[in-house]
Amino acid sequence: MDKPATLARTGRLGEVFGIAFPLIMSSGTFAFKLFCDRMMMAWYSERSIAAALAAGTTAFMLASFFMGVANYGNAFVAQYSGAERHDRTGLAVWQSMLFSLGAGLFLVVVGYFGYPFFSWIGHAPDLAAEEEAYFLVITSGNVFALLNSSIMCFWTGRNKTWTVVAVSFASIFLNVAMNWALIFGAGGTPYLHNGPWPLPVFGDILNGFSAWLGAPAMGVVGAGIATVGTDAISFLIFFFLFLRSTYRREFGTWPARVFNPSLMFRMLRFGFGNGMQMLMDIGAFAIFNILMGLYGIAASGANVGAASSIAISVNGVAFIPMLGLGAAASIMVGHGIGSRDIPYAKQAVKSARILMVAYMAVMAFLFWVRPELLVSIFSPGESMNPATRALAVNFLRFAGVFCMADGFFILYGNAIRGAGDTKFSMYVMAFSAWVVFAIPNMIAFWLNASYYALWCIMVLSAFTSASIFYWRYQQGKWQDMKVIEETGRSQRLERRQGASSVRLSAPVVTEDAILTIPGDDMDKPE
Repeated sequence: MDKPATLARTGRLGEVFGIAFPLIMSSGTFAFKLFCDRMMMAWYSERSIAAALAAGTTAFMLASFFMGVANYGNAFVAQYSGAERHDRTGLAVWQSMLFSLGAGLFLVVVGYFGYPFFSWIGHAPDLAAEEEAYFLVITSGNVFALLNSSIMCFWTGRNKTWTVVAVSFASIFLNVAMNWALIFGAGGTPYLHNGPWPLPVFGDILNGFSAWLGAPAMGVVGAGIATVGTDAISFLIFFFLFLRSTYRREFGTWPARVFNPSLMFRMLRFGFGNGMQMLMDIGAFAIFNILMGLYGIAASGANVGAASSIAISVNGVAFIPMLGLGAAASIMVGHGIGSRDIPYAKQAVKSARILMVAYMAVMAFLFWVRPELLVSIFSPGESMNPATRALAVNFLRFAGVFCMADGFFILYGNAIRGAGDTKFSMYVMAFSAWVVFAIPNMIAFWLNASYYALWCIMVLSAFTSASIFYWRYQQGKWQDMKVIEETGRSQRLERRQGASSVRLSAPVVTEDAILTIPGDDMDKPE
């Protein structure tokens, strides 16, 4: 039974890895699904993978602000757990879900009116047609991706992440099967037949499923439908588990009123910075991908957009463990802030940094020494233009350098956001994502600079962000922040923490205590 429990916490390597591993698995399932989508798109055609990345990144950019706000439910759940206010966790998740539902419906309208964007910016007609079709499908179903982000906070914010892993892992099989059937149609594809065992067996199974389903080959549209359908089924499973009687009783997952104005206000207030940071980051990458698509066919005959898509797809899978470590650091900092155990939060970040550096060193080495092996996954046999494959190898070496800086950016950015330092994060991302990355990219493209110049700018922006977040963490201002409201219980926890240092501190009245709305019974001190 998944009951709240107070466990001994040390912040050491073992604890960080224990929390991060299921988060890595959970994030990894999402990345692996995306990786498989793009891999199959590359097998279908070079134009399709270029279209899927440009349109997919643009659709994600539009959803990124809302996803950032929804994901900030993790900080609320983590801090309520640290403060031993388990009755508030379900209500916090409901605020995130209600926000996601409204945001998802808004994105349907945006997608309907915004899909001609790729023709407007001058992409080739055949490329733009595939981009617009994929964009329309993804934006229409983004509501399920947002709802999944919200409801998963219930488990991830409490370090009970294996439920998320199990559901996400099961969704991989459904997503791969649906992608295979809807991208290639009833005839399937022979691409796995020449691979090592057991790939030919998997290929036969997937081709058999495609023949049984009998759907026509839909290319990028099929990939979009498969992704949205899988997200919808995943949310239904999570929602069913969320409403278990045990959770309703212990965590208040079915409150009398699912909408709580004061809690929604706090979530929007603190989540706004997190959402803006995601919007700045993903928006800058969307511009980068669009510009790479505008390079078209290079003098060597390489498809620049496809080559860049392959390198980014490989890098996307490679940095998933870094996302898991960053999320673990954020959650553990949230627990430390909620219980006023700052030494624990610091030790957790230190341990996560050790694991992060070790992993980044291995991946950077692999990107530089064996990039051909990684790129070959997208081009079995002679399915891809050799010039495109060679350019993807070169881009992947840039990604290896980018990966090193991105790890520190993820770690320290998540650490301070877990405490509530979201406004500063928003300002940093506005600066590094746009002043250092997106705008210089647009200027370089306008000046007819090489596509390699755009990759150099991307690497520079990652080092800039990492340096600023590290400086902010070292300042220590995050130690005095908190996103949840003060209560008698949290004040007692703080006194107990102060007593352990042979010093009884006066209760700290945070800004959130002032924000508590009179008359909201759930917000009254115990």
